[in-house]
Amino acid sequence: MSEWTEWVQEIAPVVATMDLGQVGALYRVFLLASTLQVDMSFWSYDEYGGRGNEPFAVVYGQAPPESAGSTFDPSFALDMGWLYALHARSALARGRVWQALYMINGLREQLVSCLTSRAGLNPVQGRGVDELPATLLLRLQRTIPTVTTEVELRAAYRAELEMLGEDRPELREVLAELLSTSVIAIEDADLADQ
Repeated sequence: MSEWTEWVQEIAPVVATMDLGQVGALYRVFLLASTLQVDMSFWSYDEYGGRGNEPFAVVYGQAPPESAGSTFDPSFALDMGWLYALHARSALARGRVWQALYMINGLREQLVSCLTSRAGLNPVQGRGVDELPATLLLRLQRTIPTVTTEVELRAAYRAELEMLGEDRPELREVLAELLSTSVIAIEDADLADQ
């Protein structure tokens, strides 16, 4: 990895590097002075192969006979979703609007990953979200608070919980309880005022 890093530094001015670990791989990300981002991945032979996140083709050498497929797990993303939902509720109950916003955004990211995966689109880092059907994008739009007021955050939170409940029917009762909690509940009049 250090040899490849030196090679990149010889051909372009490198401002910074960052290493990201992923199952079976290490990515070294380069920020060039031109603002170009260059990613290099380093794999063990057993893990090398297409991950389902982008087109994959072996240019040199040979991939293992059974390259690992996509590492995206919708169940894990939905589990992360309900975890974000719990933290959003707690933040709202404590009047911590910026923390609530952070958690609401995290829940939306998990929902987007699941929606894009289900549609056969790339679920990683929102890459497929713009290709979702307009009806889904309109529903997602309801999950974006426009300001950091409790009413606005609660409305976005409610929209997210409804979507999460559709994907995780076994959680509907618990999610309904989150919505009915007096601190979190949104009256129809609040929504009409927006």
